[in-house]
Amino acid sequence: MCADELFAQAGGVAARLTAIDPHGTAPVPVIVDHRISTVVGLFGVLLAGRAFSAIERGDPDSRISEIIER
Repeated sequence: MCADELFAQAGGVAARLTAIDPHGTAPVPVIVDHRISTVVGLFGVLLAGRAFSAIERGDPDSRISEIIER
């Protein structure tokens, strides 16, 4: 993926986040793994001016629930 594609896709994520919750202050939960989609998602969250909470696929259900409920 080139930088232009990354910016375009991350910009789409940022636009969707802003449309869903324009004044959001809560961190956005993001499932992280070793894929380009994770980079796009994290970059999009940051472009939207938001923070993120990383969730790993192997995290216990109780931890995932705790992060999402914040």
